[in-house]
Amino acid sequence: MTQIDTERAVPLPAQQNNCVSVNRVMTPKFKIRTKILIAFSGLFIISFGLLGYVAFNNIKEVGDYALQSSTYLGESAVNDSVEALENQSEEYLLRLAKDQAAISNTIFEKVEAEVNVMAEFASALWENPPSPGYRHSYSQEEKPDDVYATSVYVLAADVAVDAVREELNLTNKMDDIFIPVYANDPNLAWVYFGTESGILQLYPWTSGISPSFDHRVRGWYKRAKETGDICWSGPYVDADTGRLIVTCSRPVYDSGNKLIGVVGADMSTETINRRIINTQVGELGYAFLIDDNGNVIARPGLSAGDRRWDEPFEAENLLQSDNPELRKIAEDMIEGNTGVAKCRFDDGEKYIAYAPITCVNWSVGIVMPVEEIIAPALTTKSKIIAATQDTGEHINRQINDMLKSFIGIFIVILLAVFGIAVLLSRLITKPIVALKKGAEIIGGGNLDYRIKVKTGDELEDLANSFNKMASDLKRYTNELVEKETKIRELEIERLKKYSQNLERKVKLLEIKIDREKTKKAVSEITETEYFKKLREEAKDIRAKREK
Repeated sequence: MTQIDTERAVPLPAQQNNCVSVNRVMTPKFKIRTKILIAFSGLFIISFGLLGYVAFNNIKEVGDYALQSSTYLGESAVNDSVEALENQSEEYLLRLAKDQAAISNTIFEKVEAEVNVMAEFASALWENPPSPGYRHSYSQEEKPDDVYATSVYVLAADVAVDAVREELNLTNKMDDIFIPVYANDPNLAWVYFGTESGILQLYPWTSGISPSFDHRVRGWYKRAKETGDICWSGPYVDADTGRLIVTCSRPVYDSGNKLIGVVGADMSTETINRRIINTQVGELGYAFLIDDNGNVIARPGLSAGDRRWDEPFEAENLLQSDNPELRKIAEDMIEGNTGVAKCRFDDGEKYIAYAPITCVNWSVGIVMPVEEIIAPALTTKSKIIAATQDTGEHINRQINDMLKSFIGIFIVILLAVFGIAVLLSRLITKPIVALKKGAEIIGGGNLDYRIKVKTGDELEDLANSFNKMASDLKRYTNELVEKETKIRELEIERLKKYSQNLERKVKLLEIKIDREKTKKAVSEITETEYFKKLREEAKDIRAKREK
């Protein structure tokens, strides 16, 4: 009975309430400290992240600025180079146009001089006919052994050979001037002399002229006859070759100022284009030639097409162009001016430099693509762009490497901070957990348990307070147990004495009962109220004794 009462006396209500209150007070402090630690750790990580973000942005801005500066400097250098190249090119093209015009002028003057020589020879021939002598005249039906050894005569359809025999002997003598003139000028296609009587003496010999051909109705003849001076025709289809040619012609008069005929020299537009106006242009551009009416005399690709020799050839006229810039340039060229200008075409922007050919009143133009002129600058620009791209890629790689390094360092620091936070949290929470556990154990009744906390701060003081409280509670409990044990021992002693008195009374009652039994019948005794009372008292005594 003593042991059972002692165990019942240990878990005092006051002790349990104190321990629960300690647990309830410690848990929020533990959470607050942990949250504060986590908050400081998070703040540190955020600060480091923001610092890294700012540093990364600054580095990226520096890289972008460097890249933009490099690009700007490259573009400025290219633009300056393009401007310088264009200025130099304009000067060069203008000088080239002047030089090409001078060369062309010299060549055309040479042709004019040759035509003048042939005209003077014909005039002298008619004024002073040579002594009669035999010289065979070749027609188209008679092919000589050497076509460059003689000329060929072609008669108009209404002219009979016998009617012009005497004059034919004179025109045949023109070979003496035709051969040396033609031999000394590789630009000439034909040289010839056409008379008013209908004789055409043509060198070198050929057989491709139509029987219906009449030189007297051709443009070069009519124009020389009308002007009375040396002149140049526009492009027309040659009766022999079908190619486009131009003719320098001059009328021949006798001493009485009567027209004998017209001397002419042909140059193909292909020869003019290849050998005269394009001699210094090179492969980057091309040259073209226009007359004083804006008609194109020569240019690359110009041909007669499918036109016949007896059909008029309509030359391209730049004054009728759909391109206003080209029309303006053509107008300036017709006026005999020298200059250079830009002109937009379907295939890009081009320079046109032009200068007049004074002897023929024509103008030569040099066309040069702008892209070709600024090609070195564009090449440099491509190299600068490539170098800038390489620099940009290098900067981006460096920035990405730095970003990766920063992320790696950030992760390491994050893990380190997290580990330190966990360690500090454990260092902080371990004594608190020990306090909590000790409070629960002590609150459960184990007053012999002692909390072991060695932190040297308030937590250790609190643990010592817990331990002192447990010690005091155990001492108080032991004192209570001892006091209660003594009280119960006295009560038991008193009850023993009382029980002994009751036993004596019971024995006395039994004696009385036995005595009464002898006096009364058993049945009567048991029926009496007095006996019932005694019996009840006996039961009570027995019950008390059992207890």
